[in-house]
Amino acid sequence: FDLANAARRLHGLPALAWDAKAAAAAREHSEDMAVHHYFSHKNLQGLSPFDRLKRHGIAYRVAGENIAYGQYDAIFVHEAWMHSLGHRQNLLYPDFTRLGVGVAFNSFHQPYYSQEFYTP
Repeated sequence: FDLANAARRLHGLPALAWDAKAAAAAREHSEDMAVHHYFSHKNLQGLSPFDRLKRHGIAYRVAGENIAYGQYDAIFVHEAWMHSLGHRQNLLYPDFTRLGVGVAFNSFHQPYYSQEFYTP
């Protein structure tokens, strides 16, 4: 969360507000990927990030998701996202106002990361 906001400030963008509901959706998706050994924006039931946000009671005008797998700390994940066009666009999208972040580990202690961005 802090690294995302630091990057936004560096690029002249306003900070994102922490959102507990989005964090719950992010954590749930990270846990699901870790437990069921998959890596995708769609879960095994076919639900998209947008479906997950709605299931957590979030109404949005615009939303996006970043996911990552295997990097062993937040700094490496953030750097990978900033060097990927689509992920960077989410991090620096000027219309996003809220963010929730979730991390979970599989049975091999490998982390799965999710960021849920949105604007009500």
